[in-house]
Amino acid sequence: MFFPLRVDTESERWPVVTYALIVINTLVFVGGQFMPNDMLVMFLHFFGYAPEDGRIMTMFTYMFLHGNWPHIIGNMYYLWIFGRALEQAIGSVKFLLFYIAAGVVAVIAHHGFVTEVVADVPCIGASGAISGVLGAYAVMCPGIPVQCILFMLGMRPTAVIKVPAAIVLGFWFVMQLVMQWALGDPTTGSGVAYGAHIGGFLFGLVLVGVIRSIQLAIRDWAELKKNAGIQQAAAMLNAGQPLPPAQAQDADVQAMAFLRNGTPPANAGLLAAWFSTLRPQDDDATAASILLRAHMSGTVGSLDSATIAKGCRALEGVGQQKFALAALLDALNTENAPAEQDLICTLGGLLWNGFQDRVRALACLQWAVSMGDQTEAGGRARRLLQLINEQPAVGTG
Repeated sequence: MFFPLRVDTESERWPVVTYALIVINTLVFVGGQFMPNDMLVMFLHFFGYAPEDGRIMTMFTYMFLHGNWPHIIGNMYYLWIFGRALEQAIGSVKFLLFYIAAGVVAVIAHHGFVTEVVADVPCIGASGAISGVLGAYAVMCPGIPVQCILFMLGMRPTAVIKVPAAIVLGFWFVMQLVMQWALGDPTTGSGVAYGAHIGGFLFGLVLVGVIRSIQLAIRDWAELKKNAGIQQAAAMLNAGQPLPPAQAQDADVQAMAFLRNGTPPANAGLLAAWFSTLRPQDDDATAASILLRAHMSGTVGSLDSATIAKGCRALEGVGQQKFALAALLDALNTENAPAEQDLICTLGGLLWNGFQDRVRALACLQWAVSMGDQTEAGGRARRLLQLINEQPAVGTG
């Protein structure tokens, strides 16, 4: 089995809802520990969800109650691991609404699993809502690595490994199905509402899966419409017909015309804007084409430094280091070259990675650093300098 340690996600968004939920659950539990035992039992029965009672209020309050320290520590640990990652992916407000909804659906599923014998036993704990978080994360980030402790036969920790989230969470869900089938309701002594885990997980899996499918369908439809508009514009240009003003100012249409005939766009800024929105699968081929066109038409200087640097890396990535170098030198020789430090840093990286020219690469990077190492380009040049200096020196021609 897998015991998760951390999820490899990075985000500038602070998961305030996840931390708030952990704090609230912990405060409620700790507060209950100061109650007399009989009062605590009454408290849990009043706010816990008992199927035979079925009060609407308890469908929300039950998920903030826990029975003992292992119960709350286990739930809060999983919420801390996966709740933060999901909240950072979808946003705090959506995460809160989803969490509450998953908890409600989970307890309804629990209601369907229990028998009449235990219909008066209150269901408590956040595990149903957290199971929804696990199901949603399995759909949204199936390939994200999860660092886990691997337990083998005898439940002995064997190794710390990274496993895709879909495998870790899929295995967890299968275990819930097995435990529900093997142990059934709490009359067997398990005391765990596996039905709530199953219901919450399926809710997150299906809801997020459907939403993502709809989003992909909308995106694909919008892309089809965009491509149809570009093809129509291309046909009109080929026929020598003027484009409607709105279509003529479209960044995609101008970029298409630029790629076809090398004519600079009416608004040079549109090309840079279009360049920055390229899809990842289009980056290399399209970026290389755009920079080559700009170089051949003598318009490299009209592009901003980020666009030029991106195009150079793209050309280098497809084995066209000489064209990348020519375009970059063309840009640097342009009067009022855009963001010269950025271009010089890019030149140093190209000389090192593309031509293994250590001497000239070091000279360019030191020049870039001398222009100020507090800028993004200066910092990048400094890091690359350090990397090159760590490599053994070899003779270059």
